[in-house]
Amino acid sequence: MQDAPISLTAQDVTFHYAGQKSLLEDVHLSVEPGALTMLIGPNGAGKSTLMKILAGLLEAAAGTVQIHSGPGGRQRDLAGLSLLARARTVAYLPQEVLPPGGHTVQEVVLLGRFPHQRWWTLPGERDRKIVDEALERMGVAHLRDRVFESLSGGEQQSVLLAGILAQQSSLLLLDEPGRGLDVHHLATFSQRLKRLARAGRGILCITHDLNLASRFADVIYLLSDRKIRARGRPEQVLTQALVAESYGSDVEVTRDARSGLPVVLPGSRRQEPRGGQR
Repeated sequence: MQDAPISLTAQDVTFHYAGQKSLLEDVHLSVEPGALTMLIGPNGAGKSTLMKILAGLLEAAAGTVQIHSGPGGRQRDLAGLSLLARARTVAYLPQEVLPPGGHTVQEVVLLGRFPHQRWWTLPGERDRKIVDEALERMGVAHLRDRVFESLSGGEQQSVLLAGILAQQSSLLLLDEPGRGLDVHHLATFSQRLKRLARAGRGILCITHDLNLASRFADVIYLLSDRKIRARGRPEQVLTQALVAESYGSDVEVTRDARSGLPVVLPGSRRQEPRGGQR
């Protein structure tokens, strides 16, 4: 991870596929070091598309994505970075990852060291030490010799995130990283993300679980109808009016008696869910 704190800012980002209407319009979003930021919104809102733009995998039709190094430090356009420089700064974990088959957990996590190696070199002692630390941090060190495909879904998620940690990027962009986990493992996974953020990384996660966002997010962005509709702490974004308007469903937003955080519950009226592509 780089020494200076790194942040990422998207300004006026607009995106559309050829011949189609805009999927994103004038989007503003920032990922700050030390904060766990979550991106929520209904299906079809463009969350995964925005994440790919932030990772440099898609080019916006308009607007900029910039990297900022420290207070008053250097400001650079993400598009101007080389592939290796980008990988050292921003790590992206998509929804579906298929590592090469038949490899052990340690070998899969070693793939995260690619931005720091020459193509003709093999992993060295320092690479293996960083991999061991990443496995320990994600609680899967005991699985290092297991074949990746033999693991449960939750174990695989943790191993993939360990690979992202081994990449040593300052910014982590994660598209539904806890998808498919049970309640216990999802809470443990989210707590680990929170600790990573507190250690100085900037983390942006897409989630469909509004109560997860309420419990763990420092900042929530609500993306709906092509725009960011709200940004702020959970109690500022997860309101009855905003959630009902954005998700187009009958919901009830209450407060947890102990924490005071918002709790989102389905309402009593049956409505058809909103469809569309993510």
